[in-house]
Amino acid sequence: MQTLVTHTIEVDGVHLSFGDRHVLQSVYMKVATGRVTGLLGRNGSGKSCLMRIVHGSLAVPDSSVRIDGGWVRRAYQHGVTYAPQYGFVPSGRLVRNALRDYGLGAGGLLEWFPAMEPYLSSPAAALSGGERRVLEVFVVLASPLSRFCLLDEPFSQVSPLHAGVLKTMICDTARAGKGILVSDHLYRDVCDIADDLYLIAARPVRPVASLDDLQKYGYVK
Repeated sequence: MQTLVTHTIEVDGVHLSFGDRHVLQSVYMKVATGRVTGLLGRNGSGKSCLMRIVHGSLAVPDSSVRIDGGWVRRAYQHGVTYAPQYGFVPSGRLVRNALRDYGLGAGGLLEWFPAMEPYLSSPAAALSGGERRVLEVFVVLASPLSRFCLLDEPFSQVSPLHAGVLKTMICDTARAGKGILVSDHLYRDVCDIADDLYLIAARPVRPVASLDDLQKYGYVK
């Protein structure tokens, strides 16, 4: 059996402030291929900002992002794809063409989500919020150009059935050799699939091992 080579993306030394408000301080986080890494934190804690810093779409003076130990400025140029929490497929883009934009055909989408077949020739605007989210998360996970996938709120507005399929797809994608970073306010869904888990709390980002840790740090009651 062929052994997959492990690649890593690491971020540390992150300091992000908005005026007098310190959002991120002394952050360290590591994402490895073959694993799902979860990122939790309350609203406004800086989860989305941290993902954008890792991706390279948000530049801050104090941060270090490294892939396999080598410093990079724009990780999106090095196989890092990102599904932000807001919609990014243009409303007028046909679903079939949105798939092609990421080097994908319709077959892969329908294998996971057969209910999407009637919408292949429809614009993204014709999809419900949950269906559009499914499409966006799918193209980021399935893109042949990605080695690392950053998923911000992948389960937002998604039906429980499709959320379950997405969780399976995320895990299968990681086992096939990609590194996945996932953050969602539906923390139990994140905990279900995460091999490694970080929490942005009042102090620097903490690695956590269980729901007991989330209670100890005051994230859940």
